[in-house]
Amino acid sequence: NLTGEVSITVNEEFKLFGRGDFFIYSLGNEKQAWNQPTTRASIAASYHLANKFMVNVEAYTVGKRVAKSLAPVSDIDPNTNDPFTVKMEGYADLNLSIEYRYTKRLSAFIKFNNMFAAKYQVWNNYNVQRFNALMGASYSF
Repeated sequence: NLTGEVSITVNEEFKLFGRGDFFIYSLGNEKQAWNQPTTRASIAASYHLANKFMVNVEAYTVGKRVAKSLAPVSDIDPNTNDPFTVKMEGYADLNLSIEYRYTKRLSAFIKFNNMFAAKYQVWNNYNVQRFNALMGASYSF
């Protein structure tokens, strides 16, 4: 795994973060590193306004992967001894979260996930939810 990260603190209110991963797999008995990408990258930014509002944005991408299938795949010859494989495309996603801190202990938040409503699978035949939102409150004691 080759990883690079950059974190930039512009000031106390604004921070940027970027990360990239390149994976090389050493395999024993398997022919592929099933469901594992060769690349992954992300960039994030956070903005804090007067220690009351926190806004976080994250965009990330995951490269192509290969999944193992227990059923025949249309492009694979079922008479071969190779495992059935499914080539999965890479994907990109964007998330946004906003938090309001009433006090240091009490806060409310809203999170928006998959903001482009992209249709993709993290695992073979398991679709992610398209655009979704989560609202809540937290109290720490």
